Amino acid sequence: MSRHDAPVPAGAAGPDRGPDRGPDRARDPMRIVEGVARFYGLAAGDLAGPVRVRAVVQPRYEAATLIRRQLLLPFGSIGQLLGGRDVATVLSGLAGVARRLATDDAYRAAFERLERYVAGFGLGAPADPVDAALVLARRVLGAGAAGEAEARAVATVLLTVASVLRSPDLTDAEARAAALTIIANPARPA
Repeated sequence: MSRHDAPVPAGAAGPDRGPDRGPDRARDPMRIVEGVARFYGLAAGDLAGPVRVRAVVQPRYEAATLIRRQLLLPFGSIGQLLGGRDVATVLSGLAGVARRLATDDAYRAAFERLERYVAGFGLGAPADPVDAALVLARRVLGAGAAGEAEARAVATVLLTVASVLRSPDLTDAEARAAALTIIANPARPA
């Protein structure tokens, strides 16, 4: 057995994983996979599947990066978790994410948002409203269908509508009318 294929720590993976939100759930690599998938509007199975399009591959290796950073699982275990990928493939994906983190400020900021989202995912922690709006915007727009600017624009509209609907200064009818106006005429990014 190589150092890349060391056994997965007890309780970190396996068929006996439950939906509990205790300390064992925090060390569950599937929580990370599920969180990354949800952040990008994908199914967790997509990250372990055979699809090799950028809209799936990038989140797959971001999940691998988070699993490695947070749980220190062996590369071979990460590869098995993500669809039976070999160690070389996992290392290549991790290197690609590391390279982008080191050279692309916008990507690094997006990755940090993902990391914050996943940190609370499945543990009952409240989501950051901006991150939650971005997740919803990506889901509405469809995976890979829109760029980050379009997702941010939709998220801004969603946050604005949510704050208008919660406004104590408006009646329900006024809030609904204002929200519909915002949705029908969103501000376009410059």
